[in-house]
Amino acid sequence: FASLSLLLPVLLMALFGEAHAPELRGWLLSGPHLGWIFAAYTLASATFVPISVLLGAICLLLPPLAALAFALCGALLSATLTHAIGQRFRPLTLRFLRGQRARRLARSARVRAFRATVIARLLPAGNFTASNLLAGALGVPFWRFLLGNLAGLGVGTVLLLIFAKRVVRAIEQPSASNIGLCCAAGVAMIALCYGVARSFARPDALERREAAKATAPSTQAARPPSATPANP
Repeated sequence: FASLSLLLPVLLMALFGEAHAPELRGWLLSGPHLGWIFAAYTLASATFVPISVLLGAICLLLPPLAALAFALCGALLSATLTHAIGQRFRPLTLRFLRGQRARRLARSARVRAFRATVIARLLPAGNFTASNLLAGALGVPFWRFLLGNLAGLGVGTVLLLIFAKRVVRAIEQPSASNIGLCCAAGVAMIALCYGVARSFARPDALERREAAKATAPSTQAARPPSATPANP
């Protein structure tokens, strides 16, 4: 159900804001406004504003290629900034973001940083800023972290763009075929995100060895000492 958090903002903004969308598009694409909006988007995605809301607004307001470049550049810049902050203020970040999610990410980061980041972006169960801060505090290698963000956000944004355009078409021309295609695009997006994340989440040989090493000491400690035969 985490992928639904990407679809709902697009649906709500399209339903309630499509009447003013043409004026907003014209205002954004004229003059220096786009640069200020890019700075605001980057800052907002670095300050705990849900990334799904920001991506939904961009996909609805900008042309497809401009929206893809805008969304990826801003999100990657924000991820880089928050990763550096988490790395610099490690004790404070770990104290602020402690919990089950932190322990789970710590285990994944030690073995497969790239895969863990891709999964976090395709299945946005947590906050974008919090996961980036946590990745920096846990020492996730930067380039694997950045490439994982690029791959996960790239796939997610392309699928969100397709869904957003189908939603706009269904609102402008509410026929049975357009509504059906809109629903099909939403279902396909959720299924694809879940399928890719599930395939990335399968443990490989290295992860199984790491898990075996982690459980071996506790197993040996719990094993009762064997009785030694008494000397005759």
